[in-house]
Amino acid sequence: SVGIVSALKRNVTLSDDQVYRNLIQTDACINPGNSGGPLINIDGELVGINVAVRAGAQGIGFALPIDDVKRVAVDMMSTRRLVALWHGLTTDELLSPKLGRSVVVSGVQAGSPAEAAGFKAGDAVTRVGELGVNTPLDIERGLMDAAPGRPTRVQIRRAGQEQALALDLKPVARVSADAGDQVWKVLGLKTTPVAPEYVVAASPKLRGGLYIQDVAPGSPAFAAQMRKGDILVGINVGVRHWETIKPDNILFILRQPETAHAQSVQYYIVRRNGILQGVMNLAEAPTTATLSR
Repeated sequence: SVGIVSALKRNVTLSDDQVYRNLIQTDACINPGNSGGPLINIDGELVGINVAVRAGAQGIGFALPIDDVKRVAVDMMSTRRLVALWHGLTTDELLSPKLGRSVVVSGVQAGSPAEAAGFKAGDAVTRVGELGVNTPLDIERGLMDAAPGRPTRVQIRRAGQEQALALDLKPVARVSADAGDQVWKVLGLKTTPVAPEYVVAASPKLRGGLYIQDVAPGSPAFAAQMRKGDILVGINVGVRHWETIKPDNILFILRQPETAHAQSVQYYIVRRNGILQGVMNLAEAPTTATLSR
């Protein structure tokens, strides 16, 4: 079918547990059964993936922007997720009149294998092993068979000069197995980490958060009015602020001396694309002194 794009960056809330963010709104016919199909522009380029229709409206549909889809695909195909190996590279896909489409390093994590290999922000990655790189997904594909102690040759372009770097992936540091159990016992929260894409609509500065899967009745989190579907993004104790992007972050906060003497902490959550703050009383929580390290 043929239609027009009538809005960008639309957010559609289906329930407390499901929110579509940053959608393309179109009047091209999207019907039950063709979700997952492509939204294509007049030049035949894929610009979105159809995901929803507005019930009761006249031909209003929504699609995920293809740039968001590609970022999620990179995360799903990453060596970190598939084989628990870490490279520490953050990349962006750029399009310029002179160089065409290129994948450029936007960040190198401190202490990472990428830093050890000599990567720098601004490097253009052109080849990983035998695979040419046109999108960030190609980097993950090229590293799929990598193993610690077996460096992969990565071709880059820096200041107009081609050079090769040896990238030796390392195992991902594991979150303590019982971190989630301890957070549930002390605060009454069952959480799972989510990527920045889930919270960027609330603030582009957020680096992710902890999606709340369940809240125990009668717990400090329950009394603080946290609820299933919220995303916990930070906790304040006095003048100190910590982000919460994995359960171990919460345990770290609870072990701090100032937390042990505090009656309450201030928390920040993302709910329906907005940031809310509240206070959680720790006075009646199980003692944090028994938390294992």
